[in-house]
Amino acid sequence: MIPESTIVLIILITSVILFVTELIRIDVTAILIIVSLGLFGILTPSEAFSGFSSEAVLAVMGILIFGIAFERTGAGEIISKIFGGNQKKSLTFLLVTIILSSATLSTMMNNVVVVAILLPSVIKASAVSKIPPSKLLIPLAFGSSFGGMLTLIGTPPNLVVSSQLMQAGLNGFNMFSFFPIGILITLSGLIFFLTVGKRLLPNHPTRSITNSHPTGAELVELYKIENSLYETNITKDCQLAGRTIAQATLGRQYGINIIAVIGSNGIKINPNPEYILGVGDKLIITGDIESLHQAAQDFNIGIKSNSKFSLKEFGYGEVTHIEAVISPRSDLEGKTLRNAKFRDRFGLNVIAIWRGGVTISSGVGNQELQTGDALLIQGLPEKLNLLKDSEDLILLGEPPLNKSNGKSLLSIALFFISILPAIIGIIPISVAALGGALLLILTKCISIEQVYKNLQWKIIFLMAGVIPLGIALQQTGAAELISDLLLKPFPENKPVIMLSVIFLLTVLICITTSNNTAALIMAPIGFSKALSAGLDPAIVMLAVAFASSTSFMTPVAHQSNLLVMGAGSYTKSDYLRIGIPLTIISGIIVIAMLSWMI
Repeated sequence: MIPESTIVLIILITSVILFVTELIRIDVTAILIIVSLGLFGILTPSEAFSGFSSEAVLAVMGILIFGIAFERTGAGEIISKIFGGNQKKSLTFLLVTIILSSATLSTMMNNVVVVAILLPSVIKASAVSKIPPSKLLIPLAFGSSFGGMLTLIGTPPNLVVSSQLMQAGLNGFNMFSFFPIGILITLSGLIFFLTVGKRLLPNHPTRSITNSHPTGAELVELYKIENSLYETNITKDCQLAGRTIAQATLGRQYGINIIAVIGSNGIKINPNPEYILGVGDKLIITGDIESLHQAAQDFNIGIKSNSKFSLKEFGYGEVTHIEAVISPRSDLEGKTLRNAKFRDRFGLNVIAIWRGGVTISSGVGNQELQTGDALLIQGLPEKLNLLKDSEDLILLGEPPLNKSNGKSLLSIALFFISILPAIIGIIPISVAALGGALLLILTKCISIEQVYKNLQWKIIFLMAGVIPLGIALQQTGAAELISDLLLKPFPENKPVIMLSVIFLLTVLICITTSNNTAALIMAPIGFSKALSAGLDPAIVMLAVAFASSTSFMTPVAHQSNLLVMGAGSYTKSDYLRIGIPLTIISGIIVIAMLSWMI
């Protein structure tokens, strides 16, 4: 019979592989963990589903709901006005205000929500000050991570490690247990960006915008669309004559995007799918060359490259362009534009996607969208205005939509009224957070429908699924096996080395999966090693928490990093170049402070 510890290790390894590769969604993987633990009899049903009633999960849910309220009522946009004005400002001024604003908001809001709220204002400040967004957006994302290290509710990993202590019958962390180390990392991070960091930040001139409201011509030039324009004529021998654009299946079958149709009645930009192609029509299209040649062969059409048609002519007047980023809670994430019926829903055409420093202009409708993708969208001005009310997209270069419903101050007041009893230890943080969330709904700061739609359910299911895995790791002895295997070569009588190894292992998991996953996996392993080595478990849990928040080296380590990737034109090497020294600095501070606390 296979030992239970072996089964748990297999589940753990399989889960990590699925988290890294994302062969299936992370929330589905989390559910798979729960089912597997129950199916193999490792845990009882109540233990397997205990994650859903975990203090950490309930507290995170409450804090996420407050983040939704701050975003919906406009409370979070108050600070953004500091750097969102119309006056030109220096890089130093913007770095200081962006990092401190982001960090301040992230002490009480989810990091991703903070970045989503501040992103449009930072882009506007970038344009006004003629500073490339690539100089400002990584500081925005990393500033939110700094802020998350300052309080218990700043980021889910802090709540995870606190919950680990409470499950063992020990005292959890209080609201400001993380502050002494967190403030040192925040200040060091700020100094880093003002000195070495601003030289390491990339300068991507291809994405710099010369004004706060870029014209369609400028956006088209940024995306280099005209470099990939082709034209074809519908002749009497062409098999497309008499078909609608939808019936032609050029997009679905060949990944070809029709930018415009030039016919006897003039030019039609972003033509309707029901437009009937006629003899003599000229199509302006984009697509990869192989697909274009295949379509030419199948439909007996001629393809000419280097089209003389200029999209820049349509940056003013009837047709215009706008740039938008896929938001972290977007229904578009994981879908293609075709499956999401984007064109039918908004009456607009996405003509290019900017991802990882590269423009994608062929097969756009078949690309699976990711958080942080920047989209170049074309259409009539009245249609583009519909996007301002959409929660799926963050419009760049546009002032944040005034979402205030007159209750921004009330939502802030309710936050402090709810959290204060938890700070002084009267009630648990989970009760305080959910109680406050209930008050938000009762006072109509937000509706329950907005909560259901905007809550980041992936985080909730991830935590609820991995927490019982941590229980199984401890109950079966698998956590001790892992800690012995990974940490046995290092002397237990030298806590500095032990803490350094735990910190490093957590960072490695973080940069390959995510900060939440790293904390959930390493908390039980670190706790087990602390007991066997005779260390204070709270010290080891702090090491795990701060290492999980040191998510600087890859875009996937934290969703905030992904969110700014498209808008900043960042590549993976940009995160490495800035993240490695910042991680080393943070690690030195954490290990030094924790060693002093032993």
